[in-house]
Amino acid sequence: MGIRTEKWNVAFRPASDFRRTDNPYRKIPGDAGGWYADPFLLKKDGALWLFAEYFSYRFGRGLISCCRFDAEKQCFSAWKEVLCEPFHLSYPQVFCRGEDVYMLPETGEAGQLLLYRAVSFPDRWEKCAVLQKGVRWVDATLLPDEKRLIAYDIQGGEPHACLLASVENGRVLRDLTGLRPLLRSRPGGAVLVEGDNWIFPTQNCEKTYGGELVFYQTDPAFSSFSSLFTLSPDSLPIRGETAPVLGVHTYNRTDEIEVVDYKTETVSPVRILHRILQKTGVEK
Repeated sequence: MGIRTEKWNVAFRPASDFRRTDNPYRKIPGDAGGWYADPFLLKKDGALWLFAEYFSYRFGRGLISCCRFDAEKQCFSAWKEVLCEPFHLSYPQVFCRGEDVYMLPETGEAGQLLLYRAVSFPDRWEKCAVLQKGVRWVDATLLPDEKRLIAYDIQGGEPHACLLASVENGRVLRDLTGLRPLLRSRPGGAVLVEGDNWIFPTQNCEKTYGGELVFYQTDPAFSSFSSLFTLSPDSLPIRGETAPVLGVHTYNRTDEIEVVDYKTETVSPVRILHRILQKTGVEK
């Protein structure tokens, strides 16, 4: 059991441009029981909400938590757990359709692609659809047309694939793997729309998982992908962070703020305690 462990953190800044590296982000406080990653934003009824994976050292898997942005104080409320399953959850893309709010989290460990609907926003959710069964699709990302999604398929080990699928029934429409390097094909945030182009934040996992973000530009027909900008750990400014930044793998924005996650290393007594209790059978 290693003493040092990776830790993901979430940070934000006023809305700017993902290409800017001279405008620092501010870390959102977490807690000793785990870490936060995969930040997604949702504006609802005038309030701005942030949803993220909370990796719990106790459970050894991800849950979904959220917090609310205070525009006057320019800070977030305390995190609150809102969705927990007996399998790993992460990458909680949230979106509205009419009066309803939906969440499309990563549920690959369950062998299904699941859609959730808010029963009482933001903290009560129910499964409302199984979009696909018998798959291990991770980081499924809704496209701006809201009819299709892209997902990274890790079923059966290497090699993986990047797939375009129907939101209505999960049917695979096209394999996009050949349009860019495979290890730069895992989604890293919601698709950005700039004019007639779609911009995809995409994880670069060639050297390490979540090593950096590559922003690719394409069109709604996916005729080709062209690299537009790379956000590396060295170019990610985090105000007040003293630990070296080792990775970045999710970016999202609204017209108010931008959010990213970034990786550091730490020594966590809480994690060590839970690992000991789990190994000795005291804790399951």
